[in-house]
Amino acid sequence: LADSQGGTLSIRLDGTFRFGSARHLGEDPNGEWKLHLSDTLPRLGGTLRSWSIKVYGHSGTPTIPAPPTPTSTATPTTTETCGAAVTDTSNTGLVADCKALLAARDSLRGSAMLNWAQDTPIGQWDGITLGNTPQRVTKVKLQRRELSGQIPAEIGNLDMLEELWLYANKLSGTIPAEMGDLANLTWLFVSDNNLSGQIPQALNNLSLDRLWLHRNGFTGCVPYNLTLTREYKVDSGLPACAPPGTGPSPTPVPGNADARLASIEARLTTLERRLAVLEALVARLTGQPLPTPTPTPTATATPLPASQVVFGPVDGSIEHDPDDGLIDVYRAPDVATADAIIEARFHNPYHRAEGSWSSGFLFRHPRSNWLHAVVVTDDGVWYHYLHSGSGRERLGAGYSEHIDIGANGSNFIRIVADGDDGTLTVNGGHVADLDLRGLTEPGGVSAVGAYFIGHAIEGKSTRFTDFTIRTLTR
Repeated sequence: LADSQGGTLSIRLDGTFRFGSARHLGEDPNGEWKLHLSDTLPRLGGTLRSWSIKVYGHSGTPTIPAPPTPTSTATPTTTETCGAAVTDTSNTGLVADCKALLAARDSLRGSAMLNWAQDTPIGQWDGITLGNTPQRVTKVKLQRRELSGQIPAEIGNLDMLEELWLYANKLSGTIPAEMGDLANLTWLFVSDNNLSGQIPQALNNLSLDRLWLHRNGFTGCVPYNLTLTREYKVDSGLPACAPPGTGPSPTPVPGNADARLASIEARLTTLERRLAVLEALVARLTGQPLPTPTPTPTATATPLPASQVVFGPVDGSIEHDPDDGLIDVYRAPDVATADAIIEARFHNPYHRAEGSWSSGFLFRHPRSNWLHAVVVTDDGVWYHYLHSGSGRERLGAGYSEHIDIGANGSNFIRIVADGDDGTLTVNGGHVADLDLRGLTEPGGVSAVGAYFIGHAIEGKSTRFTDFTIRTLTR
């Protein structure tokens, strides 16, 4: 049910409906009023016995309030308080979340219904999930809601937001640049809408694990850092922008060699994935084994610092458990170190057409969920994450030709951790320098068989050989 002026609707426990609308503010309450109702669920009928209007603050000639001044920031333009939506007013963060959502509501929903209102507890609002202590808005899940508005800039004020689900709606307009302020966002789903324009370069600030942009009308290019997302879906005609800082123009235009190179790399990655699927299909149809991949290139070994073996070499395997929600690991017993050389050869568990995989190390792991994680994946991409209590921050990622993604391949991964700095080599080739300043205290070391969600297959395992840990000696 909805009133014809687009007012909000809430359902009370006694079974009655309460309508509220700000569309009549400033109008003369005298005269005749009509209530128009529409029932979109005809099989769930009801009876309207009575209705009434309450007028607040009317005295003499009504004054129509001036519209709010347009703003390009994500600061809410509403002057409303959150009322009963947030009863703990000392939780200023949740109050700010509430105000941001109230300011975003009408722009976002368009002609659809959302029960975001001052007289409804925010924990009962459509699509809203609260988390953390004290409570904050951590998830907005509004997929398949018939939303026909636009993505409001106020969404950028939800500074603890981790997941934004807006796919399969009728949203139009552009993605606001203010969404680049969502430092904790890891999942962003805006596919299957009518969005258009260029994707803001401000989204380079995000560290996403999952990103769906496909089936929209975007133009230009995709900000480079977004193309490093683990799960990345975009329309095939949308290339990658140049990496930040490599040129004055982020848009791939004729003459911008960096942008064209980034676009070619992104397309090559897509072609490699399709080739892997075709190889698996051919092998299945013909009964022939999959082709052996070309060995990955190696580089001249860098001299290692002086060290002493404290664990290994050890061979073993890590069983995959896709249902426990935990990282699948083998932890080296009785090891606690900060500055060390950590190395092992990880054998790829299956062809990438069968499923995704990730292998590497957790280290400097002094207590629960405090650690560095460095892994390589079946996409030929490496990742470096810092877990710091309740949060996780991506410190680095990139594609490397040294990573072997073949079904029968393997990757000899070596990490050298020395104070604030570290290095990652794979199959003898230098891949990346690591920033380890966020966590330098000694801790445990584990070999990883499946780091990301969806990178484990029931009944499979990741085999490792020559797992060795050496502490640095001064």
